[in-house]
Amino acid sequence: MVLEVRNTSDQIAVQSIDKYEESVDFQNNCRSYYLDRVEASESFKRKLEQNREKPKQTSMSAAMDRLRQEMTSLVDQDLSLMRQLLTLNETIEELKNKRLYGVSKDSLDDSADYLKDSTCHLSKSMSTMSLSSHTSSECSSSIMSEDDTDIKEYDA
Repeated sequence: MVLEVRNTSDQIAVQSIDKYEESVDFQNNCRSYYLDRVEASESFKRKLEQNREKPKQTSMSAAMDRLRQEMTSLVDQDLSLMRQLLTLNETIEELKNKRLYGVSKDSLDDSADYLKDSTCHLSKSMSTMSLSSHTSSECSSSIMSEDDTDIKEYDA
């Protein structure tokens, strides 16, 4: 039994699409995890505010409140770092796509601007062309009549 392995361009394209989809899924999962963490952090902060209204009875409860405040601060710092990590990951993915496909958000914006400008220039040149087409058609008809007489002379 001989197994034949072929790597066609279709298979390579499917593999690259799968890798792309995996990276998009990973980014989406990270974003949803981040949003869940933000929501949990806000909920934790609300509970802390509710507990502050209760009178403190012992030094142990004061120490626990201080620990909760420190935890809140660490969670905020963690969320800030996670947001930076997500931004960094998006930048890396954009650079990878730019390297692989020669496309980035900036180049797409530049291309759109270029196309918009070239469309304006094209429409201006078309309007100029339509104004001069009457004159050029008169010129071409006079040239054609001269050419026709030359051809008739050679035919005779």
